[in-house]
Amino acid sequence: MDSLKLRNPVCIQGMPGIALAGKTAVDFLINKTRATMIAEIYSADFPPNVKVTESGMLQVPACKIYVWRNPKTENDFIFLSGDWQPTSVIGMNMLSDFVARTVVRMGAQIVIALAASPVERPTLNPQVYVTGTSDQIISFVTSKVSNVKVLREGVITGMNGLVPIIASTLYGADGLIFLGEACHTIDRFIGLPKDPAASKALVDVICKLFDLDIDTTPLHQEAERIIKLIEAMERRLMQMERRLVRRREEKRPPPEYIS
Repeated sequence: MDSLKLRNPVCIQGMPGIALAGKTAVDFLINKTRATMIAEIYSADFPPNVKVTESGMLQVPACKIYVWRNPKTENDFIFLSGDWQPTSVIGMNMLSDFVARTVVRMGAQIVIALAASPVERPTLNPQVYVTGTSDQIISFVTSKVSNVKVLREGVITGMNGLVPIIASTLYGADGLIFLGEACHTIDRFIGLPKDPAASKALVDVICKLFDLDIDTTPLHQEAERIIKLIEAMERRLMQMERRLVRRREEKRPPPEYIS
């Protein structure tokens, strides 16, 4: 990996979390840029699951590192994505340290995690929050992206919180975390654990921050479809409730009067 000779690389990771907001965003960036996978990272602490792909093949749990040599700007990109996070505190910290050390060794001086801030309902225009490891890196973001709010309090769990801070504290990189508002119960509405509007908002921030020209229309269209589906389901539920109320009223015996 030392021989890759990347130009001012930026690392962007999206591990599974609330509504898969960050993972979906990074996977979208990987597909749109046609980034090249260069490494797989395995952990004995991944859950005992095996993924079956659309082609019918078995796939072992892993974190995958991709590289995109961007010809239009001064930054190349390292993308990190995975299907699972470690199951224990020790495993989480060990893998986060290994990832942070690896991407900084590849030249990354900015390590960014994309994740989610939970809300009750999905929206087409979710807010994105930012937190970072220094005033300077936060100022860099707010000077280029006007619609991002600085996160003033809270706790960020898992690798999406650990990797940027470890990269900064132990290995000298700048760390950033972007949190897109995502519906944490969206799978109860539609049976799918994704909030594409949150993912789109995260990708849009990355595009503004690094002057990338990436069309996020597919994520917007998917978000519109999901919101329309949820609204239709809510209308049907209200209609069912009204019918049940009418039936109860029809079955209610007439009042008896005593004179």
